[in-house]
Amino acid sequence: MVLVEPQFPGNVGAAARVLGNFGMAELVIVGAPGINTEREACLRATDSAAVLRDARHVTTLEEAVAGCALVVGFSARSGRHRGDPEGVDEVLARVRASRARAAVVFGTEAQGLSTADALRCDALVRIPTAAGHPSMNLSHAVAVFGYAWTVAGERRRSAPPPVDRAQRARLAQDAEALLVRAGWQTHGRSRRPWRLMQRLLARAAPSEEELRILHGVVSKLLEFGR
Repeated sequence: MVLVEPQFPGNVGAAARVLGNFGMAELVIVGAPGINTEREACLRATDSAAVLRDARHVTTLEEAVAGCALVVGFSARSGRHRGDPEGVDEVLARVRASRARAAVVFGTEAQGLSTADALRCDALVRIPTAAGHPSMNLSHAVAVFGYAWTVAGERRRSAPPPVDRAQRARLAQDAEALLVRAGWQTHGRSRRPWRLMQRLLARAAPSEEELRILHGVVSKLLEFGR
């Protein structure tokens, strides 16, 4: 669980309590040094004080998600550069089935996930809410995630672990080089198409063998075009 620059100690403590409720223990906080030691945070954590105490502090989202095969962002925000959100059940079932190390990311209370951070995620999830009231309290959104995560575990299906993000990124980079060589142009210097390509690969969850075949095809096409 990654909280990006949380602003209110009470929400951090409540989020830690939710993690304990649903059997999770690893909390990572980007920025906001010392927020997990504030009195309000400790009061809200109740019997999950250990989760709060052991929270790991980092300075960037990239550092927070290092080593994760899948990164899932929760966000109520929308926009052309953010891509289409997926359903909570669909994404969490996929993460559960993969059995891979994953990170679930929540943004600030005031602004949610920035567009830059959203594009670093392999999947974006929007919790369905009533029209006109899309924004949830941070700790409440974490509770919805915790419940959905537990339900997904009960429905878990076996699947081969996905390849890590670095392997998917290398394929996306080679595919980008191939498309550029073929004359395909993006609007201006936008990185959005390439970010969305990486997200597509994450959603497809290819096996290592499948990714190797795809990479081989792209590499042969690059050689052919030289």
